[in-house]
Amino acid sequence: MNFTKESLALQLNKVFERYKDLAVAKDSHNLVRLHGSIPVDILACGFHLCQSYLIDICIPLNSDKLPYVIDTGRSVAISYRHIYDDGVLCLDTDTRIRMRFLDGFDLLQWLQDFVEPYFFSYEYYVRYSSFPFGDREHGCQGILQTYQELFDASSIDAAYKLMRYCCLHSYRGHHICPCGSGKRLRNCHGNALRNFVADSRKLEILKKDLLLVERELIG
Repeated sequence: MNFTKESLALQLNKVFERYKDLAVAKDSHNLVRLHGSIPVDILACGFHLCQSYLIDICIPLNSDKLPYVIDTGRSVAISYRHIYDDGVLCLDTDTRIRMRFLDGFDLLQWLQDFVEPYFFSYEYYVRYSSFPFGDREHGCQGILQTYQELFDASSIDAAYKLMRYCCLHSYRGHHICPCGSGKRLRNCHGNALRNFVADSRKLEILKKDLLLVERELIG
């Protein structure tokens, strides 16, 4: 995931077609910032949200940094656990978002699958004190929860063991799966592990995440 001027220009055409009120507010050599309101019209979990939100979208260029959203309209209470003090929205774990971009996600899909559902989840939480699509912790706990989902592991502990296997071993289908099932990898989490082993970019992200997790565990 690395936006250049050229690749971003193509994606922005699709974004502006969907979100008519968004426009470029800043265009420099290292950052493009969009400003405007986006409509959110989602019906899920017995709740219908139809509302617009004023935001800034900041897209770093020629960098591995993720795009991020600022709640310019102050629609989200600063006491909400998934917004930072500077108004930047905590959309999901960086790991999950990076993996989606590596799988071919574009900026429009990011807006539709992360930004719009963020506002829906917030409004739902305000009304019902629960999260409609589940919730993740911040920090290393959130990283482990993400890999639990990516590996379809039964527990966070199993996800951690699968992460370690990816980093320390070459894939061998006849190995016993580290998740603790007693099955061979090919009959257990083999497909999920091969998805990382076969993609050096995903494996590099996993290695960095494992280092963060183990530093926290040791600390």
